This record gives sequence, C-alpha cells and structure tokens, in this order.
Amino acid sequence: MINSTVTAPERASLLQIDSQRFQERFDRQPFLVRHRLDDHPLFSLPRLIELARALPEDQVEYNAGDVPVSLDPTRTPRTGLSIDETIRRIEECRSWMVFKNVERDPAYAALLDTCLPVRGSRGFAYAEVTAGGVPLDQVDSATMESRLCPGLYFAGEILDVDGRLGGFNFQWAWSSAWVAASAIGRRLRG
Repeated sequence: MINSTVTAPERASLLQIDSQRFQERFDRQPFLVRHRLDDHPLFSLPRLIELARALPEDQVEYNAGDVPVSLDPTRTPRTGLSIDETIRRIEECRSWMVFKNVERDPAYAALLDTCLPVRGSRGFAYAEVTAGGVPLDQVDSATMESRLCPGLYFAGEILDVDGRLGGFNFQWAWSSAWVAASAIGRRLRG
C-alpha cells in the first residue's frame, strides 16, 4: 500500500512539475509533467489487468492503432480483444487503454493522493462545476428521460457532462432543463 502521508521530497521523486509553469498554464495550456511511475508496481501488466477486471466495463476503454487520445471515446475503433489480450499486445499492435475512476481501487486512490494531494479548496466563491454523474448512455438525449427509470428526467450537473470555463456548463444546464421540461410538458398533455 502506498503511504499517502509522504513528504514533499518523496512526492517530488514521483512527479516533477515546474510550479511556475503549472500556475501559468493549468487548465489553459498543455505543460510537461515528468514522472517516475513507470516502474511502480501499480503499473505492472498483471496489476493493470487486475484493475481493468475490477472496474465497471464502462470505465475501461481499450482501443487499437494510431488514434489520438483526444478522439471521442465513442468514435475510437475497438480492438475486439479481451482486456488481457489488449494489455499483452499493447506493444505489438499499438493498442492502448484508458482507465476511468481508478480511485475506486484503494491502492490507486492512495497513489493519487500521494502524487496529487488536495490541500483545500478556494471556497464557494471560486466553485465552478462538478464532474461525473448519471452516464449519458442512460438518458434519452431527445427528452432527458432516464432509460432505466421511465418518468425520471435529468438536467444540468446531475449528468456526466462538464465543459471548460466560459459559460458552457451554464448553457448545458439551461438547455438540458429546457429539453427535459418540454418533454415533461408533452407527456403531461398526453
């Protein structure tokens, strides 16, 4: 188990981030983060296979080829292989995987806490948006009605949608609420 109470020098041995560049560019522009995690036991192939099996299926993407990581996950070609085979063939076939919400596993949560400790918040005055929520594949986008529970409608940040700063999240909240309210109105009028 990773000790989440490591000292700053110990943490620095895992990640090297230029603090000035971080402050200048975080959430605005890409910047380099060097790390020493490649030999970490949590990144060994057997442990990654274990993690992939433990996560819900929708939290693991596995894809093939020279596809940019920024491509919408629903548009990336699948390998057609199992998780085990994808991991074994990463080098040979240029397959790659994305693990989401790895903090569900206590060891990975501890490693994240070690590398990126939360030291507090800037308070409600600076709060912008949440992330996560009801997966979009569980909602009819034409009505915002739950596919799992007919008659239940969602809007705004309860859904797994988040955007960059600049009003995108407000627009999503208002637009999804309008779609849901319109659908509820049509349903009530019968």
